[in-house]
Amino acid sequence: MKKQTVSVYLFDCLCRYAQQFDLDRESVCEAINIDISTVCNHDYRMDAQKFAKAWIFVSNQINQDHFGLNLGRNHESFPFSHITFFVMQNSENLLEALRKCIKYHNLVSDVASPSIRKQDHHIILGLDYKIPEMQNNLSYTCFIFSMVVTLLRHLSGNEICPVEISFMQKKSENIYEGLVEYFQSKIFFNARNSQIVFNYPDLMDDVILSNPALLPHLELTATHGLENLSHHEKWSQRVKNAIYEMINAKNATLDQICSQLLVSRRTLQSRLKQENTSFRKLYQDARKEKAMTLLKDLKIPIIEIAFVLGFSEQSAFHHAFKRWSGCTPNVYRKNIIENSTPE
Repeated sequence: MKKQTVSVYLFDCLCRYAQQFDLDRESVCEAINIDISTVCNHDYRMDAQKFAKAWIFVSNQINQDHFGLNLGRNHESFPFSHITFFVMQNSENLLEALRKCIKYHNLVSDVASPSIRKQDHHIILGLDYKIPEMQNNLSYTCFIFSMVVTLLRHLSGNEICPVEISFMQKKSENIYEGLVEYFQSKIFFNARNSQIVFNYPDLMDDVILSNPALLPHLELTATHGLENLSHHEKWSQRVKNAIYEMINAKNATLDQICSQLLVSRRTLQSRLKQENTSFRKLYQDARKEKAMTLLKDLKIPIIEIAFVLGFSEQSAFHHAFKRWSGCTPNVYRKNIIENSTPE
């Protein structure tokens, strides 16, 4: 069975919102037991269960009645640089943008499976959750629906309002008025399904500033991304993701990776060979990327970075890093400082 995952872009959205309340990314990563350097890699896919834990942790720490609603309408936290949103921004109209969002939603997250259908003069967007922790979480459903409405308003420049919204979860008096005020629609709780209903004519609004000529090229990139997420996903990427999930790179042994991916050593080595790579190369690539990320944090001594990456001596780390990048860790960090110093 395929494991549900979440794009690091969505986790980044959550963390950037948390930072507005003085809850830093390091604290969130520590709470869910994940190395912060892994979430700096935009190709990384986070286990959906870990994302659920991060969501609950941030929600509890901020302790805000309208947490999900506010996050969903917070433009500063939106992952606008993600390919899915580029596709939406270059669609002809809002309905097409919504359909493209659903088509490529797995690139952002497969925590829930959205569906869309036309019924009379209405368009109904429904959610089918795959993670129990999120299915029972009212704030997350509020987040999804408020993000959809916020995006539609952003894309059209118009005050798009749903006809009605239904939540599977129990009614919360603390957030009811806030939902009505933002969505300007009827709100129902304890429903059979979580869904949001729009008037069909409203979704015929054009997407402002769209460039339909770009759409085929953007969709080609998005389709390629979906192919990588399918069961045909390269073993090299799966191994690399597994290595990233290890707290310390020195713990990412071949046996442990095989155990996590439920495959034998021989089979994994054979499949990596077919992709013209090896566990050793992927392991070194992961250490290189993690090293460069950690060196950007000037508060971490280089000797600690060496130990985190599994080197028994700092000199060994220096030699390895010079082989990777052409310079020593000290020079690399010095260049970072010089490039970040304003003239």
